[in-house]
Amino acid sequence: NRSRRDALSKSDCVILAGTLLDFRMRFGQSIPEDATIIQLDMDATLIGQNRASDVALVGNLACSFDLLLEELKHTGTQLDYSSWRDELREIEAAAAEKVEANLNSDEVPIDPQRMCRELRDWMAERSDEFITIGDGGDIVATAAKILPVPREGAWMDPGPLGTLGVGMPFALAAQASHPDKRVMIVYGDGSFGLNGFEYDTAVRHDLPILGIVGNDGAWGQMMRPQGAVYGWDRLQGTILNYTRYDQVVEALGGHGEFVEHPEEIRPALDRAANSGKPALVNVIIRQDREYKGGIYV
Repeated sequence: NRSRRDALSKSDCVILAGTLLDFRMRFGQSIPEDATIIQLDMDATLIGQNRASDVALVGNLACSFDLLLEELKHTGTQLDYSSWRDELREIEAAAAEKVEANLNSDEVPIDPQRMCRELRDWMAERSDEFITIGDGGDIVATAAKILPVPREGAWMDPGPLGTLGVGMPFALAAQASHPDKRVMIVYGDGSFGLNGFEYDTAVRHDLPILGIVGNDGAWGQMMRPQGAVYGWDRLQGTILNYTRYDQVVEALGGHGEFVEHPEEIRPALDRAANSGKPALVNVIIRQDREYKGGIYV
């Protein structure tokens, strides 16, 4: 949500429903000092971590919300935040327009945002119902700003601790549970190296999972701060090869596509999806060394 910062900065009451006050919420500093905090969680040990809560409700979140709504009904309390909602929607629309303006680069190697836009537009053209899994750092942070999440359960990722390698394990479970849906993984090249060989499992079990790798030949989130702090001539362990992961998948019995130009992305996705096999589209993207001011984490 691109307007979350604006919404929080003007809030007088914040309901934390299973949300931790960790680095994503600046350990509670994102919420104004004078705001009331109502914290809902199933784990009592998480209540009040990093910042005290004014009201704590421990238990099933759905039941807690049902009881809160019931109390509003009994007391006759009516809440109307439509004007503030409309204000936030304007902020959201302006931010979305700004992002959209950066999605059409024709440069080679491919701009990561262009790759994600091509993927977004391809998804919109198809009748498939998608479950998308992000497995990576930079490319997942980029994809999360561009790809739609049309419903609950349609997006999974490594979570706040960045537990890379979840892509194929998540996808195997999702595809086995939902054979009627198109399960897709958005990979970083580093994270593919952790569990990419599980394509063998997808082949053996005939699970037509589709992956797309944003391949920039680097552990980008580590490379940029390392270069900025210690110097670009002193990078250690953060540069990768532009490996032909598509050929790895082919060797395991799947379908592979290799892409170097933006106009090739959607045709490659079509061929991969229509192959009927577990498939991987390996896209060579620009390696960004700019540390500040980018779209990345």
